[in-house]
Amino acid sequence: MAQPMSDERVVALQREYGLSYHVPYALQAEELVGLRGKRVLEVGGSLPEGFARDALGAAQWIAVEEMSYWGALPSLSDGSRPAEVPIRRLVEGTNPADLRTYEVLNGDVEDLPAGLEGHFDLVFSIAAFEHILRMSLAPDRMRAPLRSGGWLCTLFSPIWSAHDGHHLPMV
Repeated sequence: MAQPMSDERVVALQREYGLSYHVPYALQAEELVGLRGKRVLEVGGSLPEGFARDALGAAQWIAVEEMSYWGALPSLSDGSRPAEVPIRRLVEGTNPADLRTYEVLNGDVEDLPAGLEGHFDLVFSIAAFEHILRMSLAPDRMRAPLRSGGWLCTLFSPIWSAHDGHHLPMV
């Protein structure tokens, strides 16, 4: 059973896993659609294994993220960072039997291979949709790996509008 969200729990998890806004949004997703015991495909992020598997209780957590994004960023003050695990390239032919219980695949969600069709209970994403370059392909590519009755849970925060965007570093 999921633990209730409280300010104390959020702060403790943020400290433990070096995260910021990710924690309350992930806990909100747990309350809304449930993550515990599910096979989750994370789009555009790579939450730490301990957080995904222990704190959120996912049975399997597979993150798909274009890792070249990280090289273009300045030092981040919000705790965001790529996963500190081995990362392999997302390739055609990747299938569920090849996936571990936690894994980060370097690639774009728009390139998810057909072999993952019907495997996941949930596609999950926090503050990543603005980074999907081929958005017209993405919804179908995210629907295909969902089992019948699966969910897409995405939170578009924290994001704000500005004349120069929200991820551009100050020079």
